[in-house]
Parts: sequence; structure tokens; C-alpha cells
Amino acid sequence: MASLPRVIGHEVTGEVKEIGPSVRHLKIGDHVVVEPISYCGTCYACRKGRPNVCEKLSVFGVHEEGGMREYVVLPEKQLHAVSAYLPWEEAVMAEPYTIGAQAVWRGQVEQGDTVLIQGAGPIGICILKMAKLQGASVMVTDLNEERLAFAKENGADRIVNVQKEDIIRRVHEWTGNEGANVVIDAVCLPATFALSIEAVSPAGHVVVLGFDENASAISQLPITKKEVTITGSRLQTHQFPRVIELLNEGRLTHNGLVTHTFSYV
Repeated sequence: MASLPRVIGHEVTGEVKEIGPSVRHLKIGDHVVVEPISYCGTCYACRKGRPNVCEKLSVFGVHEEGGMREYVVLPEKQLHAVSAYLPWEEAVMAEPYTIGAQAVWRGQVEQGDTVLIQGAGPIGICILKMAKLQGASVMVTDLNEERLAFAKENGADRIVNVQKEDIIRRVHEWTGNEGANVVIDAVCLPATFALSIEAVSPAGHVVVLGFDENASAISQLPITKKEVTITGSRLQTHQFPRVIELLNEGRLTHNGLVTHTFSYV
């Protein structure tokens, strides 16, 4: 959904070098992370407190020039201060963590819930970290053994290689045939969406993060019979303050999500 050509970069941290006369909460020298959305504040979504799906949404680095620049000018409301003692490699993960936090919030994950996360990529791992902080038991699936091992290192209670094992069978073994209370699809294919409906428990939640425009063939019966709630999750809704608090407290650490660093000099 990007408009091109475009300067990319929406997972951004930096240091405040100058401030305008209307700035009230930030000062020169502050370390900040960028909340990469701007919105109208008046449409239905905004009035409902959901500016992440504003009808005039503009995403930093997607619809407007992003963070791969030496200097960026942004309104104060899009910047959140982090501890000056927090390493840059930790602070820069704030935005991806908000994606995970949003998915967990949209799935209404609670203490003691069973959560199936399909996909152990970066966003899947961010979701995993946030689900564990909610007190959930989490199963993560993927095709790649290295990614599954990394998920295990980051708190997954169960891991499943979908090329070697039957996901539904493993879910039922894990949950005593109940199904997972929350299924979050971070693979985002028509097949994984359909599998989510099969794997979820009665009264459960399915959270969809995908942008795939291909149709999924899903029967109405299991949705109605189990009274499943199917929810989209896009960007984040007011998740930055909590994520920053967790980062500042050291309760969220990248633990290998950041694999390389580069100098621009």
C-alpha cells in the first residue's frame, strides 16, 4: 500500500536536535522513538479511538518520506521519549513491539489463555513477547527450525514445524481438545487464515495481520458454531506508552531480534 518513490523507514529512533515554540514535553537531547502514523482526528475511526485505521491515514515511510534520513521534522505528538540509558538497539524495537501489543490487545489475550501464533518471523516473535507478558501459554509454528528455536529461546511454550507435524493435532494435544483460545496469524496466507478458524476454541479469537488480497475459502459453520470473533490488526492504537515503559524497565529486550548494525559514516 506504499506510494512510490519513497524514502523508507518507519521503525525509527533518534535524538532531538531542535524544537519549535509549541513543543511542551520534549527537550533538546531527548532520545525518542517515532509513532509512525498521522491521522485526521475527525473520521469515524478516529472518533472511536482507532486512529490507526483513519480514513486519511498516512504512515511514515510508507505514504510519506520516512526515517532513512539524517534529519527528520515531526510533530511532537508523533514522538515518545525513552530513557537516555536505553541502548539504541533496544529503543528501535519499540514500533515492532507495538504491532505485537496491538495483535495481543485485539485478541483480548488474558492470563492463562492458550495462544497459537502462526509464524516465527520478527512480528511473530514480537507478538510472542507481548503474549507472554500477558501471562498466556504460547505455541508458535513455522517451517524453519532456526526460527522455531529462536521462538523457544524467547519464551514459546510449544513449537511446531508445520512441515513435520500436524498443527491441529498438536493444538488439541496441547489444549486437551479445546483448541487455542486465541490464534494470531502472522504468516498471512489464505491457508493459514483458514487453519486459524479450525484451530481456535469455542468463544475464541482469531487475529489477522495479513494484506493478502487472495480469497480464503472458509465455511460459516465453525464460525457460528463456536461463536468465533475474527479481528483484523493493523499498526497500533495507543500502544507506545506501555511498550516504552516495558523497554525502560528492561522487561522487553530484543534478545537477538537485532542481528546487524551499520554506520552511516
